[in-house]
Amino acid sequence: MNTFSQFQSLAYSASVSLLVTKQYYTRASNLEFFSSYGSNILAPALAGYLYKVIGLLGIWLAKVPPNVQGLVFAAQSLALQLVIKSLRA
Repeated sequence: MNTFSQFQSLAYSASVSLLVTKQYYTRASNLEFFSSYGSNILAPALAGYLYKVIGLLGIWLAKVPPNVQGLVFAAQSLALQLVIKSLRA
């Protein structure tokens, strides 16, 4: 994990407490945990399947460049805001 990713993850974690009311802290924390560590569980299985289907070259070509990680962070933030709105409804 590079330095920028560390700051990005800290800012994301800190923003959750600003966006969510106290009664939903547990739900938001669980959602944040699953979005962060769920990929660590699912990624090896998905990689094994993709290796079988498209091979090593296909996986290499599909790898997300580091400059796209900002877009992924923005998508996570948007998804979190949508979940928060649905919890408040």
